[in-house]
Amino acid sequence: MAAANANRDAQRQPGELIPYTGASGYLYYKGTLLIKEGAATTRVIPLTAAGSSMGTFLGVVENRVDLSAGLGTSQAIINVWSKGEFTFVANGTGASSDIGKMAYGLDDQTVGNSMAVHSLPVGLITGIPTSSTYRVLIDNAVGMRGVSLLQNL
Repeated sequence: MAAANANRDAQRQPGELIPYTGASGYLYYKGTLLIKEGAATTRVIPLTAAGSSMGTFLGVVENRVDLSAGLGTSQAIINVWSKGEFTFVANGTGASSDIGKMAYGLDDQTVGNSMAVHSLPVGLITGIPTSSTYRVLIDNAVGMRGVSLLQNL
């Protein structure tokens, strides 16, 4: 390949709402954390303790999709927000000192402020709406095996 020597149409898209095909046997709830399970599979599943080992964080589910009875039950696409601020259940009691800390996904709706076994970094804690919730700036670049755009903030 040679370097460009003229303008080109890169066909830019916003890239914040990304479509994925789900895995058979799962129910995907709106507003929950989604991962690609392990390095040796292409399955896209809700964040679970078992699936997060070597998983890659993808984002937050935008629409409910029910594939619990198998792929033949639905042809629905899972739309996933790859960036944005969302509120999740806090693992413990949120405190103002948590703002600015990394948020780690513990399951599909719970985040903590410290690394735990089978957790994935999912974003940056930006607020404490209630004592039991965190406001999290998510970015799907967070959790890609140590790579994070937010670490330099």
